[in-house]
Amino acid sequence: EARSLVLVRHDREAKSGDDTFAVLKPIRWLKGRGVAAELRIGMTQPPPCGQMTAHDAYYGKPGDVFLVYLSDNTLRTQDVLEAFALDRIIESRTIAALTAAPE
Repeated sequence: EARSLVLVRHDREAKSGDDTFAVLKPIRWLKGRGVAAELRIGMTQPPPCGQMTAHDAYYGKPGDVFLVYLSDNTLRTQDVLEAFALDRIIESRTIAALTAAPE
């Protein structure tokens, strides 16, 4: 389902009014290509009983690395399908892509 996959590093937390965002910087594109310098993930309301999209990255700490699944070739918040901590990745093709040398 994901059109793009990108490794990102949690850079910092940012605020805009009452909203808090996790600011993520791209490290390496594994699938697709993007041009944005950063991605901001936030939530305007606490999630209902279920897990929110990009939960791992939102609650990350500076320096933590995540794999972001995108529905397009952009680093726009609305295109984020999910963002997982690397230790949660179990799919063999994804692990192979993560461990392959950059092109």
